[in-house]
Amino acid sequence: MITLTINSSAPKVDRSFKGTYNLPGDTVTSLVDTFGEDVILNIIKSRLTALLGHKSRTMMENRKTTEEIQKSFDGWKPSLREASSGVLSQRSLENKLKKLETPEAKKELINEQIERLNAMNVDIE
Repeated sequence: MITLTINSSAPKVDRSFKGTYNLPGDTVTSLVDTFGEDVILNIIKSRLTALLGHKSRTMMENRKTTEEIQKSFDGWKPSLREASSGVLSQRSLENKLKKLETPEAKKELINEQIERLNAMNVDIE
């Protein structure tokens, strides 16, 4: 069984939540058996759309053309880090921090990112 750590915050009501969710399986086959192919496919499509959206935003910020961005998608495969880390880029982290209103919410986001880096065994000191 795989346990997912869930960290979320709702700055509008000044609350945060930290909990866990136990995946009912530890292989793709067992998850398909439990949730069904359509659900798993939709989760994958949603995550890949988000990853490619991030990739295209980064490329636009680096002044790449539409053609260069589209070409970079040809044969693209997500890396394990891209697919699972949840670690925000510096720019994304800065933007999210600007939108948070309370010091507590900002601290929660920073701590969440530190936890994700620690889970990847990344030295942050």
